[in-house]
Amino acid sequence: MDACKRAGFVVRDQVAVIGMENDELVCDMANPPLSSVIMSAEKAGYEAAALLDRMMRSRTPWETNPAIPKLVTIEPLGIATGRSTDIQAHEDAIVAKAIRFIRENACHGNLCP
Repeated sequence: MDACKRAGFVVRDQVAVIGMENDELVCDMANPPLSSVIMSAEKAGYEAAALLDRMMRSRTPWETNPAIPKLVTIEPLGIATGRSTDIQAHEDAIVAKAIRFIRENACHGNLCP
């Protein structure tokens, strides 16, 4: 989100941002709060141990052994949604600015009952 800010992009108005590892403290402190992929550290640990076991038992170097995968894919558990992916993009910069103003100020002062 810092890179978007430096490049002049407004998160939610012009770009959606999603993070990794779902560190709740980091996600909640971001402005706007960050959406994040929920990884399975337990599954990754088991897969890494199984791969290490295969590598240690093999008599062939792992680089040339077709029985040992070079890439292991682990499906995420899900997505923790934050406002960083609640995008309201609009090509017209004035409309995008108005939408952002309404979203940020709708419940301040006399605007809400």
